[in-house]
Amino acid sequence: MPNGTLSTRRLPPVLRSRAPLPRAVRSTSTRSQNRRRPRKQRRPAFSRLNPSPVCGLTDPFCDHARGAKYPDASSTRTLPYTYTGRYDVLTNGSGLANVLWFPQYGFAPVTDAASRTGNTVGGWTNFASAPMLSDVVNYRIVSSGFVVRAQTAPLYASGMVLLRSYAVTTPTTLTSVDPTLYNCAAFKDVALASCYDGIACVTQHTSAMPQTFYVSTGSNAVVGSAAANGYAPMIITLTGSPGAATPVVIEYTIHYELTFNDDSGLNLAATPAPPANMVLTTAAARVTSVIPAFFEKGAKLAGEYILKRAAEALATRFGGPAAGYATHMALTVD
Repeated sequence: MPNGTLSTRRLPPVLRSRAPLPRAVRSTSTRSQNRRRPRKQRRPAFSRLNPSPVCGLTDPFCDHARGAKYPDASSTRTLPYTYTGRYDVLTNGSGLANVLWFPQYGFAPVTDAASRTGNTVGGWTNFASAPMLSDVVNYRIVSSGFVVRAQTAPLYASGMVLLRSYAVTTPTTLTSVDPTLYNCAAFKDVALASCYDGIACVTQHTSAMPQTFYVSTGSNAVVGSAAANGYAPMIITLTGSPGAATPVVIEYTIHYELTFNDDSGLNLAATPAPPANMVLTTAAARVTSVIPAFFEKGAKLAGEYILKRAAEALATRFGGPAAGYATHMALTVD
């Protein structure tokens, strides 16, 4: 070859020079960057639970409480029934009033003091009969409660509202009681001027099982003869409030389950109780055991508190990613 150069045509293929192959370059265009989305954070399992069925059994002011039925293993056909009303609290000339709360069936749940000596109530007037469904044989109270609300002009809102819940099964032992003392299961003293938003009061359970039915004939107008029905009595007292006036109103709600006589036409409207549900009843029992008797900021605060306790009870029962689906399936009641 001229000039002593070698031709690459006669070299072995492996010795021939090759141009480097282009490397794949990842596109960094704005369009591709916009397509990237950060991974969403998985919500905690308890936030996906549905605590509404639990609230329906524990919160009398909840929308889900209307029509709620307690799930049990019996085949008893029941009819859910909600009774609501209001009671204007009348004070005497000294601005004092005492009201007893004890829900039954067939009678109003509130009555006032018949006599008092100082702060001691010496007797109660009879419970007034209430217009409820007839032909009822047995009943059980799913939940109940009331709201104490000031209705006097703010300029005249003087005095205190004393609330007491007693750890007894009937009001029989309260026929002579001083409700200004603190020998009770729960209490709250609130200025009347702070009651315009309402004080929510949730009737406390006794040691009786919540699925127990009670005969309607056990209800009695006489306070000393009223039979136990699974709930504790309460007393509302006004002191130092405007005299000979109605500075406070009590708005109450009671959710029942009823059974009827065999020949009653209402039997056609009764449906079987929801099947036994350990998840629901266990969560409801856990919530019931921690619910305070009184909420100073009204039914809204009571509902928020009970809703949170219900979600916590379900989260304790179920954990992990499958908690939401498992609890939803467990709480689905026909």
